[in-house]
Amino acid sequence: MRHRMIMRAKSAEKRREYAIFSKLSIDESAFSADNIIYKKHGFQAGLYDRKRAASEKEIIMNTVITISRQYGSGGRFVGRLLADSLGIPFYDKEIIAMASENSGFAQDFIKENEQKMKGLASVSFTPSVWGGSLINSFENFESRIYASETEAIEDIAQKGACVIVGRCADYVLKDKVRCMNVFIYADMPSRVDRVINVFRRTDDQKKAERLIKENDRMRARHYRYYTDSEWGASENYHISLNTSAFGVEKCAEILKEAYLKFDSLDEKGEKKD
Repeated sequence: MRHRMIMRAKSAEKRREYAIFSKLSIDESAFSADNIIYKKHGFQAGLYDRKRAASEKEIIMNTVITISRQYGSGGRFVGRLLADSLGIPFYDKEIIAMASENSGFAQDFIKENEQKMKGLASVSFTPSVWGGSLINSFENFESRIYASETEAIEDIAQKGACVIVGRCADYVLKDKVRCMNVFIYADMPSRVDRVINVFRRTDDQKKAERLIKENDRMRARHYRYYTDSEWGASENYHISLNTSAFGVEKCAEILKEAYLKFDSLDEKGEKKD
């Protein structure tokens, strides 16, 4: 009964968010180790054909979009809507499957430990050179996970325009490919509502707030460790958007317009030839 009341009480946008969330969860199963694409094999048919998409749209987009987000802000939904509207690939949990193949770790192990900082060495960390292998350089699990995800992100970015969620992608791809870096945030009541009614992690408001704060702390700590920068700081992103103010769908629309403008300009802000 309570579940039905919650569903009826949701806004239309929240219902659409839940539909996207369900689709994302289902889609992840398609990215098994056998289905992952690597630079030495090229894209598998059916997952994404950039040349075909470009010819159909008569436009070739080259800029990669990276999305960092507060837990429960809806950043993942924004990224999926944006990717779909632009006709470019979307990568979030798919990176875990690719990292699993790169590192030999099980996907569940990576998912559980990719942002946990237990046992990390105190030495500074420098990502790979473009196209280099990272895996054999590190002794501890956490660094090997980060290394394998970095390698996956670099492989993905070489293939062209896409949306990549989380995993320090803005830093990993810095000075390697052209990126539009985005940060998505929201107020606490909106995030609590999403954790309870969309993620369905808990029915308790206090527990939802604890989950949000715990996940934000892990993300901030993870980002600071590998980048020496502050997660969420405005200077690290081209644009930051508040989903509480605009809504998930409007944020995707704003980012699409910004992206098409950004992608049409060169590094000096002048129109491409």
